[in-house]
Amino acid sequence: MNALIRIQNWLVVTITCLALAGPAFGLDRTAAPDVSPEKADGDCAKDEISVKGTVEHVELEGGFWGIIGDDGKRYDVVNLTKEFQKQGLRVKFVGRLRPGRVSFHMWGVIVEVISIEKLGDTKNK
Repeated sequence: MNALIRIQNWLVVTITCLALAGPAFGLDRTAAPDVSPEKADGDCAKDEISVKGTVEHVELEGGFWGIIGDDGKRYDVVNLTKEFQKQGLRVKFVGRLRPGRVSFHMWGVIVEVISIEKLGDTKNK
């Protein structure tokens, strides 16, 4: 009987730790944009977004470049070229959501840029 109680306690502790550690490994889906079930059918065009925003250098995990969208969401861009890595640069981009990817940045929605253009110089902060 003691062995059964120990196993139950171990399971409770393990499940609790996994639930608490999930967001640290990018398993928290609450910050991701709405992705309806029909988008899981492999049609990449349905996972594309068009966003205007401001390029930001984020000082986490050694530093990286992201985009803060005018929609208030943060986009962890996996392939932002050097030309667009400028603090405060206003851009418009079309990107493909990558909900299956995990990033150690834990900062925003992971997205791969398909096309990007400058909108102007920099946003005054």
